Amino acid sequence: MVDKDKVWTFKDLKKIPLVLVTWQDITTTHNGWFDSVEDLKVASIKTPGWILVEDEECVKMISTIGFMDNEAILGFDTIIPTGCIKNITVLRKHWWK
Repeated sequence: MVDKDKVWTFKDLKKIPLVLVTWQDITTTHNGWFDSVEDLKVASIKTPGWILVEDEECVKMISTIGFMDNEAILGFDTIIPTGCIKNITVLRKHWWK
């Protein structure tokens, strides 16, 4: 697990592999009244990025990394409940090369 209050540097982030998290998300029909739930499904989502924090409750990840001087700028955060995650695949361990 990575320190959630950390100020990120390139040296820190290059230790974290680029991953693809496959997870299930809630959906809704947004149609008001209905008489059957037979066709309702959860959505299968794929989120690429870097996992910064992972614990028993959730995964906190970002999908964009920028740099100013030696400090990183993080963007497009996503928090995924652990119970929704189906798979985590390492896409590239040494992504900065």
